[in-house]
Amino acid sequence: MKEFELKKDFQKSLKDLPAIFIYHSENDADVPVESLQFYKRAFANAAVRILPGKDHTFAHGLPELVADIKNL
Repeated sequence: MKEFELKKDFQKSLKDLPAIFIYHSENDADVPVESLQFYKRAFANAAVRILPGKDHTFAHGLPELVADIKNL
């Protein structure tokens, strides 16, 4: 989808972020976990979390995100 494409040199706009976290469900029915490889390369310094289950939108919350933020 065009609106989710990364812009050229997008990493420059992220240089001031203290941390980047990427979360993906291992059995996501909408986006296969294999697509995570692209983002692992694109965001080389990101902490990547593969979570159990098949949730795509984390509609019931994401306690892992809360824990990661608290640990910054």
